[in-house]
Amino acid sequence: NIPLVINLLCGHDGVMQIFNLVTGPISTNTWLLPLRGDCIAVIDPGGNPEKIIAQISLLGRKPYAVLLTHGHFDHLAALPALCETYPGLKTGISRADAVYLGKQAAEEHLRILGDEADFLYPNDPQWMLRLPEPDFFLDEGPMPAIPGEEGYWEGWEVLATPGHTPGSVCLYHPQEKLLFAGDTLFFQGCGRTDLPGGNPADMEASLHKLSALPRETQVMPGHGRKTRIGAEFP
Repeated sequence: NIPLVINLLCGHDGVMQIFNLVTGPISTNTWLLPLRGDCIAVIDPGGNPEKIIAQISLLGRKPYAVLLTHGHFDHLAALPALCETYPGLKTGISRADAVYLGKQAAEEHLRILGDEADFLYPNDPQWMLRLPEPDFFLDEGPMPAIPGEEGYWEGWEVLATPGHTPGSVCLYHPQEKLLFAGDTLFFQGCGRTDLPGGNPADMEASLHKLSALPRETQVMPGHGRKTRIGAEFP
């Protein structure tokens, strides 16, 4: 249960400490990304909100936003509890995957979960009904500014990488050569494309897109161990 701390040498900021928590029923990588000042972004809170909240408290940081690489249940099940714990917390997701949040979300998640919903989340079976609407969208290009807040995302970009879902994205920092890949790219693998909304041709195109990144780019995937672009696309 001890979180993995990944120290990255950063050109403009010394050492960046990224915290990795494995959460939820199918071992999702939840990432805590330090931002300017005492703020932090939560990437893909897949479950176990008490674990995420405890780590944020231990770090003494303020959660600024939740960033979702895609809308599948195992990447956002802790979102309702986080929003209830931290009023005003903003959530970003791609437009194409926005159906996995808000009023229509439960129907979309049940299309995938079916009868497994209660089994996978026995401690909070109503989480799907409490998912918030998105506050901002992760479109291809520079990370969008949240109204009233400037400078937190300096250097970060959104890469549209459909295939696992129509709205899958990766979060990329070219200067630091760092990629949060969600379920698009894993160590020696990629996300499945046989679930609703999956598309093998789109996945192939997205992987080709990622293969053009610098070989030394560190990849923080949605499941499993971290890797490098050069190791996955020799």
